[in-house]
Amino acid sequence: MRRRIRRNHFYFVIILILFASIGVGYAALTSTISINGTTQITSAKWDVHFANCLVGTNTSGNYAQPSITDNGTKLTISKIGLSAGTEVEYYVDVVNAGTIDARLSGLVKSNLTTEQEKYLSYTVTYGFNTPIKENDLLKAGTSERIRILVVYSDDKTLAPTTQQTISNLTFRLDYVQDKGNGIARTKLCKRATTLHTGTVGTSTTTVNYGQIGTSGKLASGDAFDCDVNGDGVYDAATERFYYVTDLSGVSNTAVLIFYGNSSSSGVSLNNRTYYAYSGSNYSGPRDAASMLPTTTAWPRVGLIKKTSQIYNEKGGTTAAYSTNTTTTHNLPRFTYTTAARLLTYQEYGKITDNSFLWENFDGQYADCIWLNTPQASTGMSDAVWAIDKPTSNVISTIPNDGSSTLCGVRPVIEVLKTDMIY
Repeated sequence: MRRRIRRNHFYFVIILILFASIGVGYAALTSTISINGTTQITSAKWDVHFANCLVGTNTSGNYAQPSITDNGTKLTISKIGLSAGTEVEYYVDVVNAGTIDARLSGLVKSNLTTEQEKYLSYTVTYGFNTPIKENDLLKAGTSERIRILVVYSDDKTLAPTTQQTISNLTFRLDYVQDKGNGIARTKLCKRATTLHTGTVGTSTTTVNYGQIGTSGKLASGDAFDCDVNGDGVYDAATERFYYVTDLSGVSNTAVLIFYGNSSSSGVSLNNRTYYAYSGSNYSGPRDAASMLPTTTAWPRVGLIKKTSQIYNEKGGTTAAYSTNTTTTHNLPRFTYTTAARLLTYQEYGKITDNSFLWENFDGQYADCIWLNTPQASTGMSDAVWAIDKPTSNVISTIPNDGSSTLCGVRPVIEVLKTDMIY
């Protein structure tokens, strides 16, 4: 009997089509006459198009560079190859460069076959996971970032028995002139209107944690409420985050840190864990990562960079494991499967006012917070940097033994600025 061999690769093409039309009311908007001794005619402009298509940092399959054609209304991504356990990810902006508000009147997505759905998923959402819905409003002068994700299952038993070529995965967005019934999309995060309060260090004086900040600007310590669990509520009590800095190399993405420690199910203020109890400081945060919220607990967020290089505090990619500082080990590229990650030493260094970190720190809570940064050279075994417990009203960093010290895990999320109200 001839054995059927399951193939673990296939090729496909993605086509996104933007159909933008003007309804009957357009003619009435093309001119405005002001009667005050002079006549003024102002021309309205309709311009909705694709722009700025980028390959996502989580892409692991073979990919082709995208092309935008047909006056910015068609995006084509061709000759993409995937094997089991890989994915391709693209981001593209839908831009309303005109002076007329647009409304999404319809969207059409091609369907995979029942067989293909066993090993392949194809999603088009706002970046990150927010669904695209009919009647979504795209106001004049604004844009929305769209995320295209195709994932090939890592279960090889589900793979097809012959090489597959999927000629077209299409997704069409139909925009028309909005006449007042468009619905503004709910953003992931909005600037807080009230601040959490408590004490700082050994002081008994009550202070505010973080600041409200300045509209249109971001500064470390700015407080935000983010609907990470997707229930439609910006819960100021349990969904409080603080802006830290911009994501390295990605200026349109903000790095925000949670107000307390977590577990895989969400907030867990008293929780503590090792960095890597069964591993080493050069194996990545095996235990610490298990205490980060899952994508089920926080479905509305995800990491723009799921896989990234771990660096030491000097920006290098090696770390000493023992008191013998002449022996170093290479640091890995670590992949998070969670909705959040750990803060890094470099990101901590960009905080200009770290007083917001006093919240839920020390006392009944953990007296250190893990950073995903092993120490380059040390007199301590298995040394990993952590934010140290507040003493004398000062917060600083200190290396701890990653396999024997219990520190808190404070989740960090990566949020596109277009998904924030600030």
